[in-house]
Amino acid sequence: MASDVIIKALKGIVGDSNASMSEAIRQAYSRDQNYMFNEPKQPGYVVRVTNKEEIRQILKVANDNKVPIIPLGQGVNIRGLCIPTRPGSILLDLKGMNTIKEINQDMMTATIEPGVSLGQLVAACRKKGVRPAVPGAPATCSAFANYMLRGVYHHNPQDGIDHVLSMEVELPTGQTIRTGSSAISTSYGPHCRYFGPDLTGLFMGVPGAFGVITEMTVKLYDLPERQELIGFGFDDWKRASEYAIDMMKLEIPSLLWLIDWIALAVIAGFSRRQIKLKTPKAALPVCTFALLLEGTEEDVELKLGKLEKLVKRAPPDQDLRDGALSTGMFNAEEFLGGRNVAGMLKMGYYFALAFFHPMSNGAEIFEMFKDIGEKHGFERDIVSFVSTPTKSGPNNWSGQLTYSEGELFVDQTEPGVIDNLKAFSKECIETILDRRYIYSWFRPYATVLDITLERAGETGDLLRKIKNLLDPNDIMNPGKFL
Repeated sequence: MASDVIIKALKGIVGDSNASMSEAIRQAYSRDQNYMFNEPKQPGYVVRVTNKEEIRQILKVANDNKVPIIPLGQGVNIRGLCIPTRPGSILLDLKGMNTIKEINQDMMTATIEPGVSLGQLVAACRKKGVRPAVPGAPATCSAFANYMLRGVYHHNPQDGIDHVLSMEVELPTGQTIRTGSSAISTSYGPHCRYFGPDLTGLFMGVPGAFGVITEMTVKLYDLPERQELIGFGFDDWKRASEYAIDMMKLEIPSLLWLIDWIALAVIAGFSRRQIKLKTPKAALPVCTFALLLEGTEEDVELKLGKLEKLVKRAPPDQDLRDGALSTGMFNAEEFLGGRNVAGMLKMGYYFALAFFHPMSNGAEIFEMFKDIGEKHGFERDIVSFVSTPTKSGPNNWSGQLTYSEGELFVDQTEPGVIDNLKAFSKECIETILDRRYIYSWFRPYATVLDITLERAGETGDLLRKIKNLLDPNDIMNPGKFL
């Protein structure tokens, strides 16, 4: 179908002012922070929607004419997930669907639309005396999209990463799928994830590749009565990892980040020049613990007692409990709201390769990143690494599950740096898989997915069949997942 016919159909659904082929508007959606790995490309059309019926009609137009469609929540994205791979795609902007439909303190759930920002949800929940899961992302990000993609959350060591209970999904074939207890029209409500096979899980971790999720019910948590932010320093990553394992076995942390000196210097506000000259290195540990204890007064006192026994039995290399950690480096309040990313942005292009693995092999992976970085022209000291233990469920740390990422901050204007970064990324991915270091990738998209699916065998074949069943014309965000 000709583009003028498509735009006429789209305007007929959302109105003239909400559908556009203007190059200026399309350009705004053509790239994100990950442009080195995802070539900038303009969508053919940008459509702003405000309700589910508009989405259904747009999906029908797209499916009937085999036009790719890309859902976008808030557009705070650093992985290229909403950048078109095919010409003439429809960019479905969901920011106008920004209603918090319910905050239910009795059920400890919130029901939200795709355009609800993290800051909006946090503020609304605080008025009710509760909190949502807070990811390490800016307050402007879509809470909805982050939960759907499983973000990395401040409270990973306490709450884990699965916070979605049920959803409503519009498929390109015209069906409306409801998952969890929402699937039953006469159920008590959308507050339960379980109804036969876990269809909620089927639509998580998939960036708009199966359908458009239009509504989601998520878990809420109590606001802590008390918080204690504590810091320790370690001279090597292996000992820090062993200490983290001991802490998790004792169920001490609500939050625990293992942070190398580079990442800590970025957080602390050192300039790019100071970090390049390694000015902060002498003053900072190889690995710093940012440890947050939360709960009632009684809970926190119990955790402090456990921690004191651990410290007496095995003292850390540096005890930072004198407040050094919180003066300008961290603020406990940040862990209840959005992340401050100003320090990261001034460092240049931010690259991260993220994955899940057992905490016990973190030191080996840490050295691997540095070895490969050095091989591809990056100074060993500038290759960064951070980790946080991640619970599988309450009182359950199966497999020592840990989220980690190898990071690089680079000046993309330096000659050859883009090619070096791509070669570094590819070798890291292949080495991690070859050495069986990890359980899985944090978000297995683009280059990571291409390399990994070769090793997925019949499981990869099954994923492709599911994609073909739900999206037979392959219009849903093609190329981003399968």
